[in-house]
Amino acid sequence: MIFWLFGLLLALVVAIFASHNPMLMDISFFGLVIYRVSLSVVILVSAFLGALVSFFFSGIKQLGMGREIRKTKKALDETSQRELKHLEEIKVLQLAKEQAMIEAERNATGDIRQFRDELKEKELEIARLRQQLETSPAETPAQPEEEQSKPGVQTPDAVASDPETPEQADGEDPSEKKD
Repeated sequence: MIFWLFGLLLALVVAIFASHNPMLMDISFFGLVIYRVSLSVVILVSAFLGALVSFFFSGIKQLGMGREIRKTKKALDETSQRELKHLEEIKVLQLAKEQAMIEAERNATGDIRQFRDELKEKELEIARLRQQLETSPAETPAQPEEEQSKPGVQTPDAVASDPETPEQADGEDPSEKKD
C-alpha cells in the first residue's frame, strides 16, 4: 500500500514539473532525431516508460517469488504429511508399548498372586507340620514291631543287650582291645 502511495505521489510531482516546462525542444536518441517536441511530453513519456520497465521487472520478480512460494508450500505440505505419518506411527508404537506394559503388569501380578498363593500353602503346611511336631511326643518314636522281629536287624537297644557282638564272638574283650 505504501509503495502505491509513493508511486502516486511521484507521478504527481512529475506531472507538475512537466506542466511548468512547456518549452519546445529537439530530441536526439541513438541517431534518431525528433524535432520540436514539448518538454512536458518528453518528461511524461519518460516517466511512463520508467514505470512500465519497473512494473515489468517487479512482475518478473513477483512471478519468481510466486513459484518459490508454491514450491515451498508443496515442500511444507509434503513435510507436514510425513510428520503426521511419523506422529501417527509414534502414537501407534506408544499405544502398543503401553498395552505391552499393561499385559506384562497383568502377567507379573498374576505371577505374584500365584507365588503368594503358593507361599500361603507352604506356610499352612509348615504350621501343620509344627503342630504335628508339638503334639507328638518329644522322645524318639518306637520302631514298629515288624522291624524288631526281622532276623538280623538289631535295634540300638538290642545291640547293647546282646552279649555276642562280633568282637566277643572272637573271644576278645572289647575293653582289652589293642590298637
